Amino acid sequence: MNKTVLFSALLAVMILMNAGPAAGQTKRFQGEWNSADPQGHGLVKLQINVNGNDVVVHAWSACPGEPCDLGSSQAYYVASTVHWWNDTPNALLVNYELPFARKLLVIELQKNVLSARTFTHFTDDSRRTDYMESALFHH
Repeated sequence: MNKTVLFSALLAVMILMNAGPAAGQTKRFQGEWNSADPQGHGLVKLQINVNGNDVVVHAWSACPGEPCDLGSSQAYYVASTVHWWNDTPNALLVNYELPFARKLLVIELQKNVLSARTFTHFTDDSRRTDYMESALFHH
């Protein structure tokens, strides 16, 4: 095998290794997800938009009256192992920088139920305790 063919084959393997999750596996996160608990105190709605390997999550949390719009943020796929051959996304990580806090969302999908854990770290001078909460969502 000559060097050009070997180089081309190695280049193709490297491109495939960095291609990210297969589109069919990522599209399952796509759509509007509403809280299974309408009286919930945390997240109440998620809009997940998937475009190839790019994922944007728009989130709303419970507020008096109408839900508070947390805005949109880029999401990152997470697999269950570090191995390069595992391209199945098990979860999404999303970070929100708000004027008063940082929120990290860990979003997982099993069958038709989406679960989201929110970790909140307050960055203002309110001296509030950081906290974690969980919520379930459906289409």
